[in-house]
Amino acid sequence: MRENLWCGRSAIVCLGFLGLACGGSSNSDGNRTGGTTALTTGGTSRGSGGTVPATGSTGGTTATGGSTSTGGAPPTSTGGAVASGRSAGCGKSAPLPAAAKQTTSVGGAARSYYLVPPTGYNAATAYPLVFVFHGAGGTGESMHGWFTLEQAAAGAALFVYPDGLGGIWDLGNNGPDAKLFDQLVASLGEGWCLDTKAIFAAGFSYGGWAATQLAASRPAVIRGIASIAGGGPQGGKNSDPAVAAIIIHGTADTAEPIIAGTKSRDHFVATNGCGSTTTNLTPSPCVAYAGCPAGKSVAWCQHAGAHEIPDFAAAGIWGFFLANR
Repeated sequence: MRENLWCGRSAIVCLGFLGLACGGSSNSDGNRTGGTTALTTGGTSRGSGGTVPATGSTGGTTATGGSTSTGGAPPTSTGGAVASGRSAGCGKSAPLPAAAKQTTSVGGAARSYYLVPPTGYNAATAYPLVFVFHGAGGTGESMHGWFTLEQAAAGAALFVYPDGLGGIWDLGNNGPDAKLFDQLVASLGEGWCLDTKAIFAAGFSYGGWAATQLAASRPAVIRGIASIAGGGPQGGKNSDPAVAAIIIHGTADTAEPIIAGTKSRDHFVATNGCGSTTTNLTPSPCVAYAGCPAGKSVAWCQHAGAHEIPDFAAAGIWGFFLANR
């Protein structure tokens, strides 16, 4: 089902470099410096996103429970499991029988996430691990409730829907949300049989920024990302391994103008060393860039919609992930 999401102005998210409050609109480059937290579609509160620091800032470095790093290079792997391709959880019984909200602690801060096990879990099968990031003001469980990526995957992956602190994401390369990602990759791999070379991230709006930032900060861990009506990553071209990327954006998006999506596209085309020509890709209206390395392709899906998840997105993203697995 198409989700039409539009931004109101009833609430302001205070973000910014070193915790300074930001405004509530997009600048001329489409880089969000503030914005709203939640919107209502069909009576359900859903994250609007778009609330990110301006491109080029260090992004979200405010301390949260002591978990923010002030320096040092981010880790580029989660240990030997990444090299082997199968996690330590292979052969173990499923630690969770059904989808449920889970909690953990990162740097002394309590964190929560919604976890959805694969359908008919087989401890001998190494499953992809898929992170899905909600828009600003949303929750992982609400994102699970209306995004149909799980259905497109037909239960063939372990899905984790983290909750942002205060409904937003920290975009620091070694900040609290990057550390949450690291911890969940490690802990879920201990309990579940995962293909550690098939770790993906998808996000809508502000969640799209969170997904692209992981491609920049954890390129040796993330296999591919999908950004819907988002932007990023912050910073320049990566010197680290390329990451497959599918970018979906609407030309009528006023909450996160399409220039944010085109900048994401251009970043991955350059980082992955792709060419400038494209070929049509299923589903329409997606195109794939020529000359990308095997398993590191870049797809661009420009549609006529607004700040929304278009009908083709779930099937298109899952097909793209499988093609680059």
